[in-house]
Amino acid sequence: MMDRETWLRRILDATRDLADERYQERVWVRDEGPEVDSSTEALIRLMDDYDLPTFIAEAADKAWVSNDQLAALRRLDAALARYAASGQGGDDAARIASPEWRRMRELAAAALDTFATRAASG
Repeated sequence: MMDRETWLRRILDATRDLADERYQERVWVRDEGPEVDSSTEALIRLMDDYDLPTFIAEAADKAWVSNDQLAALRRLDAALARYAASGQGGDDAARIASPEWRRMRELAAAALDTFATRAASG
């Protein structure tokens, strides 16, 4: 298992990709690197590779993050789980245009905002 700071940094990096519509359009849809990525890979990173649900449980148990940050991560995790369970497929262009994906982008951005606000305030 990776250390707390690395784990959080990787989750936040993956969350940035999920929140960034321009990145998604450029990399996932138009395949304009240098990054090589897709919406499926973004979901796998957060849910499997970086195990967001386990991070949330550990963060809650050990008070690694604020209550606002924890709540925002929980909302994002729930949306990711609902999306994955829905079986919605399609190509990246269709996926990122869907209302469900737009909502995940919003939740990802909101989660990032809680970390930016916390970092800015001290």
